[in-house]
Amino acid sequence: MISNDEESLQVDDYILKADKLITFERNYEEAIKYLEEALVINPTNYLTYSKIGYCFMQLEDFNNAVIFFKKAISFSKNDSTTYYNLAICLEELDYEDYDEIDQYYEKSIVCALASFEKNPSNHIYIKYIADAFFKLENYKKSINYYERFLKYQLDEEVLEFLGYSYLYQREDFNKAILNLKKAIKYIEENDKKIYLYKIIISIYYYDLKQYKEAIKIYHKIIEISEEKDYVQLYFNIADIYRKNLKDYEKAIEFYHKSLEYDDNFEPSYSWLACTHSYKKEYKLALKYFLIAKDLNPTSVEVYNNLVYIYSDLGVYDKVEENLLKALEIDPLYDASLLAMLEVNLVLGKEFDKKCVDTILQNYSEVESIMAEYNMLRILKQASLNKDIKEELKNWEDKYTQLRQGYSVEALKNWAKNSNLKNKQIILDALDIFKKEN
Repeated sequence: MISNDEESLQVDDYILKADKLITFERNYEEAIKYLEEALVINPTNYLTYSKIGYCFMQLEDFNNAVIFFKKAISFSKNDSTTYYNLAICLEELDYEDYDEIDQYYEKSIVCALASFEKNPSNHIYIKYIADAFFKLENYKKSINYYERFLKYQLDEEVLEFLGYSYLYQREDFNKAILNLKKAIKYIEENDKKIYLYKIIISIYYYDLKQYKEAIKIYHKIIEISEEKDYVQLYFNIADIYRKNLKDYEKAIEFYHKSLEYDDNFEPSYSWLACTHSYKKEYKLALKYFLIAKDLNPTSVEVYNNLVYIYSDLGVYDKVEENLLKALEIDPLYDASLLAMLEVNLVLGKEFDKKCVDTILQNYSEVESIMAEYNMLRILKQASLNKDIKEELKNWEDKYTQLRQGYSVEALKNWAKNSNLKNKQIILDALDIFKKEN
């Protein structure tokens, strides 16, 4: 007969072997086998159940993980990591009782606080508390405990989640960036560095509107990225110069830079063309839009862009040709439907009834589209020498501004070069349509 001491030693041996497999080899299946042997000897050891739950959790078998974590809790209600891991697994299973999940995180905090009071030299409990507060979205407290932990021990994961806490608290974005940058210094894997750099970019771009700083981080990503990713990264830099900084020369430079790494990347040609269009370099814009069309002949956006370039160049037979192609690809594409009405207006034709019906049937609740449709309708009335004062006032009261400012410029060119009796009335109306808030 085996003595209790011998059984205890045998259980410890099984757990030690399992721990080595978990920590050094991440061989969770083999670890479970040793832990199950330990349970045969001692079926009431909460720690063994918790370790098996952890192995199933790492194998993403969350159902079995929940079973073993709950079994562990039935033998001991004092282990903070078991409650914490149980809550995470229930979240992974899309468990709908959110109150129960929060209760497990709260119990994890209570247990960790009690353990820390008993053993204040074991600072890992501070991290456990911070992690649970983070999961509970109590970012003020997660910041407090993460910062307390960092006084004792530097940890890249803690720096990362401290950064997230500041980000989600939305009170000090600069501290979010600071801690994420600190975490990056200690991370070895480039993929993880790139992931965190992209979060920093989103903060600079969306929250702080510091677009030049966002560009600097893109350059840091390029330094550690594979060459196959350069085309998209340089494209993103060009987009910021174009869209946010209105530095069209720099935008053109970086669109060309992206094409050095993939000369078949259609988005770079399309936005390179748009940028030349903004500079009123219509022939260059046309050149790059035609390349984009060859690369992506089924793109309705490409044909629609050609519509506006040919319109600016006054080549209306090409305008109609490309509009018909765009609507053939997507009969509901709102920009093409509106552009067809604009062409009808400029050429002095009646509005295409099919396009009008499609707009009214599909977009009557979309304010930006109806604003533009009604703009064209009012201009049509003005071109027929009808009084538009009341309709213009109603438009101004109902809508704010147009979705597509570039169409207004083409219409101004049309009005200026026309012999319309109401030319000045139309130009004054276009100033109202384009007016900024």
